[in-house]
Amino acid sequence: MIHSKDTRILISKNLMGHEVTEETREKISEGHKGKPKEWLKGKSRSQKIKNKIRETKQNQDCSHSEETKRKISEAKKGKAPWNKGMKLK
Repeated sequence: MIHSKDTRILISKNLMGHEVTEETREKISEGHKGKPKEWLKGKSRSQKIKNKIRETKQNQDCSHSEETKRKISEAKKGKAPWNKGMKLK
């Protein structure tokens, strides 16, 4: 469910100072287990991992064949571009 900005402000104000029971804390803790940690976001990878990824990427051919390019071109002909009608900033 998506709340409007005004509704979110009201909910926030009503819950300020609200104390959470130990049982609820345990439920929240269980819900977070097994999920990626927030503090890991934005961390850089080690050089060993970077080299491993680089080697894997070098072995992959990511380009489309000429036949595939032709099929994509045919499929897109006559359709409006994705940004048609959008206002420029």
